[in-house]
Amino acid sequence: MHSRILEQETCSTMNDFFAPRKGISPEQSEILKQAVRSRFHPPDSATIKLMELRCTEEGCPPLETVIAILDETENRQYKIHKGIAELTVADIASLTEHADHDHPA
Repeated sequence: MHSRILEQETCSTMNDFFAPRKGISPEQSEILKQAVRSRFHPPDSATIKLMELRCTEEGCPPLETVIAILDETENRQYKIHKGIAELTVADIASLTEHADHDHPA
């Protein structure tokens, strides 16, 4: 089992830090992280992070989930235009190998 999997993190670009957020359970977070491992096969030492970002800038989706794969040789990042509570294993399976690209919901 992977020893460096981090818990879900939530970031915000909005000033309302007290707004209620839909989070996910630790179990759902683990399921999504395992889907990332199955899809991209990072080394066992890699860290998988799931972060929900809120944005109020024009042209920016109101919520997006950023998936980061961090390891000693390479860091990759994927963005899905939906909140973390709506993210599914199928969303992760549909990601392409090309990191740093946005993926519509």
